Amino acid sequence: MKPPLLLLLSISILLEALLFSVTGNNVGAYSPIDDIAVNCGSPCNSSESNWTWIGDAEDGSTYSPADEIHSSINANASRSSPSFHNLIPYHIARLSRSEFIYTFRDTAGPRFVRLHFFPSDYLDFRRANSFFSVKAPGNTLIRNFSASLFSDHTSFTSFHKEFCLTVGADQILNVTFAPTPGNPEAYAFVNGIEVVSMPKHLNYNTVVDSTEGIKLAGYKTLHNFSTADAFEVVKHLNVRGQFVGLADDAGMCRTWEVDESYVTSSNIGLLPVSTTVPLNYGEQVPNYTAPDSVYRTART
Repeated sequence: MKPPLLLLLSISILLEALLFSVTGNNVGAYSPIDDIAVNCGSPCNSSESNWTWIGDAEDGSTYSPADEIHSSINANASRSSPSFHNLIPYHIARLSRSEFIYTFRDTAGPRFVRLHFFPSDYLDFRRANSFFSVKAPGNTLIRNFSASLFSDHTSFTSFHKEFCLTVGADQILNVTFAPTPGNPEAYAFVNGIEVVSMPKHLNYNTVVDSTEGIKLAGYKTLHNFSTADAFEVVKHLNVRGQFVGLADDAGMCRTWEVDESYVTSSNIGLLPVSTTVPLNYGEQVPNYTAPDSVYRTART
C-alpha cells in the first residue's frame, strides 16, 4: 500500500576523492532561469549582497499572497535576530490563522525552494502558537511544524528550510501555508521565500541519469527517483573549509557551512593543499556543482 505522502530527505555529498585541493574561478557558473526572493510582509523591495528581495505588501506586487478571507497580515518581529548580520528577510513576516497561498508563475523545471523563518512574537501572534503545514504541488514539505520548537531545539534563532522539487510543464508553483487544525490560536507564518532554478542533473533522478536505482538503508529493493519526488536539503558542508555565503556560491545561492561541529572523530587528518593543481570539471561534475573553494580543503 503506497503511503499518502513520500517526503524524501537527502544530503548532497561530493563523492570525488581529492588528493590535493585545487583552484579555479567558477568560470561559466550556473545562471538560474528564475531567481526569485520574496521578503514576506515587506511593503517595499530591499537589496542585500547584490540580491533583491521583493516586498509582497507593495502595491501591485506580483507575489502578494492569496487567501479566501484576506486575513493574512504583515507585522514586524518584536525582537531582532542576533544570528544574522542583516535583517532581510527576518525583521518582518506574513502571518495568518487561515490558509494563504503564494503563486510563482515561473518556467518549468527543477527548483530550490527556501522558506525563511524567524520565530518571534508578532502583534498578537504568540511565538509558541506557530503550528502549520506547507504544501507545494504534489508534496507536503512540512507538516504540523512548530518554528519555535525547531528554533529552541537547534539553537538557530533564524533559519531556513530548503527543498528541491520539480515544476511540471502544466503546473503552477503554489506554495500553501495552512495552520494546523484543531487549535484556534495556531497560525502560519513565513519571513521569506526563495525560488531558484537548479540544473536538471544536480541531484540524481532517472530522467537524466541511469535508470539503475539507488540502495536506501532499510529497503531491500533499489529505489528510482523521479521528478515527482521532493527532497529536503539538510546541509551543505564545506569539509575543513570556511563558510561560503550565497554570493560566493556557483550561481544557485546556496550556503556552505563549516563542518567542524559535525565531525565526531578526533583523528581525522587533513590532506595537503596545492594552489597550482588545476580543477578539471567534466560532464558528470560540472563547474557549478559546488564553488571552487569547496574543493580546496578535505579530510582523510
